[in-house]
Amino acid sequence: MKQKKAWSFFQSLGKAFMYPIALLSVCGMMLGLGSGLASDDMAKLIPFLAIPIIKTILDFIVSLGLFAFVNLPVLFAIAIPLGLLKDKEDKAYGAFSGLIGFMAMHLGTNFYLKQHDLLVVADQMSTHGQTIILGIQSYNTSVLGGIVAGLLVASMYKKIVNLRIPESLGFYSGPRLVPIITLIVMSGFGLIIPFIWPPFFNLFMLIGHWISTSGPVGYFFYAVAERVTIPFGLNHLVTSVFRFTPIGGSAVIGG
Repeated sequence: MKQKKAWSFFQSLGKAFMYPIALLSVCGMMLGLGSGLASDDMAKLIPFLAIPIIKTILDFIVSLGLFAFVNLPVLFAIAIPLGLLKDKEDKAYGAFSGLIGFMAMHLGTNFYLKQHDLLVVADQMSTHGQTIILGIQSYNTSVLGGIVAGLLVASMYKKIVNLRIPESLGFYSGPRLVPIITLIVMSGFGLIIPFIWPPFFNLFMLIGHWISTSGPVGYFFYAVAERVTIPFGLNHLVTSVFRFTPIGGSAVIGG
């Protein structure tokens, strides 16, 4: 019985993943097409592409293509409740609550970082594992953060939607109660992330340092680590060591 439930859950979760992945594939094609045709080399081969209005249209296509890649974590946070919940009304409120939960989680993290003076300036964000997410500076938990937020919201939804509250507060009962409690719970969860994420991030930094200093064996593990973490959007933790720190080499430009 438990095996059937687990199998059903993972089937539903797999279907939920297809929502952002389908959009991602189309955005990837738009990004590739727009970037390819907008390049200077293509403009030399096909002068028509150098016309300003055509160039503007191609740049717009590139911007559309970037949409899914930039917002992939929040897309997963919305898609998972949408895919796991059954009724149409539940799906709608669940997706809405997924967005609320994802933003509240990072708002909680931002509050903690701000209170403890841990927010860094823009050019230091990558090396400190931080980024701007929907206008909120927080830890870059990437797609993994969106998946965790979506799973937590979907799990809470099933428990909250049937809660009985006083009749005087009846307006807030049922599905309307879910985003309210989600806001509170997920912001609290966001306060915990600063205790969990830095050790996780530092572990990846240590692995990256070891890879960079261990020769061919390290290169092999680098390739494996990058491929394994791509589905979770955590490959940036591996590559950031080489791209944004002296480990990857330094260059002096313009003296």
